[in-house]
Amino acid sequence: MDKYFLNVLVRDRLDILNRITTLFIQKYLPVESVSYNSTADNMAVINLICFCPDENIMKRIVNQANTMVDVSEVYYTKAYKAASKFF
Repeated sequence: MDKYFLNVLVRDRLDILNRITTLFIQKYLPVESVSYNSTADNMAVINLICFCPDENIMKRIVNQANTMVDVSEVYYTKAYKAASKFF
């Protein structure tokens, strides 16, 4: 499974956090970390770190989140492992 970072810009309402995390629970995907940060302009940013076996599943989650009423923007990035060699 690959690690992904999901960033969601939403209106500042706590029920949207429940709706976003439900997308992962329905697909039995583990979530490593969730953070909810409010901004000054009545918006909030949700950051999730999750594991997903396929990028197509991540794309489906992003598409489902984009259709929600209070969601302004959703994007994800894949976490890459840094190659390091110790001598």
